[in-house]
Amino acid sequence: VFITVTDSVKGWLEKDLADVIFGERGFIEEDEYEIIMKDRYVAVLQKGMLPGCRSVNIEELYSFPYISTNQKLVDQDIDQSKFSEILYCNSSDDTSIVSMVKEGVGIAVLPSLSLKNAIQGIKVVNITPGIYRYIVFAHRRKNPAAVRFVEFMKNYIKQKIERR
Repeated sequence: VFITVTDSVKGWLEKDLADVIFGERGFIEEDEYEIIMKDRYVAVLQKGMLPGCRSVNIEELYSFPYISTNQKLVDQDIDQSKFSEILYCNSSDDTSIVSMVKEGVGIAVLPSLSLKNAIQGIKVVNITPGIYRYIVFAHRRKNPAAVRFVEFMKNYIKQKIERR
């Protein structure tokens, strides 16, 4: 079994470079895929910001310095030109972004799945209106093992979500 973590998977199924591709809908460029879960983007703030607030309107975020993670899907819903300050951070690791928020560099918008464990020094709030990403599987339908694997993973993920 080979597992590859990358942002570039265009044409992998048709070139026989992969049997199954797992990722965000915007990055999976295959013709057919199955949505397996919807993940909400949340605002990540330094602890103490917006006391008592459990959700924030997207317009309220524009008053803070913003750490841009160059996430194409988020950039469609957030008008970066409205921020007074923007720090562009190209990191494959959300932990770096969270550390910058914790130190007061600015706020960030990240997928809630990447923040499932409690992190000291930050506050996570929902954004209204909601911004979402869709996690999908694309696979070779003629490969019985790939089909069984995708079915297994869909059931596994569904059970994990139901336990939350």
